[in-house]
Amino acid sequence: SGMRDLGYTTYSIHPESATNWNRDRVYQYLGFEHSIWIEDFPGAEKVHYGVTDLETYKKVEEIFENRQEDERLFLFNLTVQNHGGYSESDVNRSVTASIVASEEADIYLYLIRDSDRAFEQLIRYFEKQTEPVIICMYGDHQPKLSDDFYEKVYSQTEGIEEREKRLNMYKVPFVIWANYDIPEQAELDIGMSYLGGLLLDVAGIPKSSYFSFLNQYREEYPIITINGYEDGEGNFY
Repeated sequence: SGMRDLGYTTYSIHPESATNWNRDRVYQYLGFEHSIWIEDFPGAEKVHYGVTDLETYKKVEEIFENRQEDERLFLFNLTVQNHGGYSESDVNRSVTASIVASEEADIYLYLIRDSDRAFEQLIRYFEKQTEPVIICMYGDHQPKLSDDFYEKVYSQTEGIEEREKRLNMYKVPFVIWANYDIPEQAELDIGMSYLGGLLLDVAGIPKSSYFSFLNQYREEYPIITINGYEDGEGNFY
C-alpha cells in the first residue's frame, strides 16, 4: 500500500491457489492492486512442486514490457518450485551432495541450481533495460530435509552449539541488485523484518514512519527472530 500511495502499480505473483494461506484476502489487506495466481499460468512448465521459477520470471518480464509509458511498477513474486518435501520428485538428480549421501539433498541441490540459472536469465534481461530496475531476492527458510541428514552434517562441524543448529534453519542469503550503480555492501546480517526498509533506502524511496522506526531500531538490534535476537554489539540472547 505504501508503494501504491507513491504512484506505483502493484502486483503480487504466486503460481498457486489464491486461497493458499488465505493470500487472496491477505494480499488485498496489504494493498496489492493486481494479483496473479495459478490460473494465470496456463501451459506453464512445471518441475518438482509446481510452476518453475523461470515461468514466473517470464511473467514479470511480460508485465514490464506491457506497462504504460512512465508507469512505475512494484512486483512481489513468490515462487514455489523448490518447496518441500524432497522424498519424491521428477527432477533429474544430476547434482549430488558430497559430504553426506542424501537423495533429498540431491533433489534440493538440483532445484537450487535450476533456480540459479533462472535468476541469471532474469538479471540478464533487466541489465539490458534503460529504465532503472532493482531486484531483491531472498528466501524464508532453509530446506526441511531429514533430521538425520542435518545431524550427519553437524557431526562433521566442530564447535557448533544446539542454539546455532536451530538458528541456521532460518539463516538465508539475500541479494539486492540494480541495473545501475548502487552502493555495495557485503556480509550484512539483518533480521528479515528490516529488509523492506533497507530496500527502500537503496531505491531512494521515502519511507513511512513504520519503516523509519525499523531502520532506527536495526542499529540497536540488527537481528530479531522467533528464536532469539542479537544486539548491536554482537551479543545473542
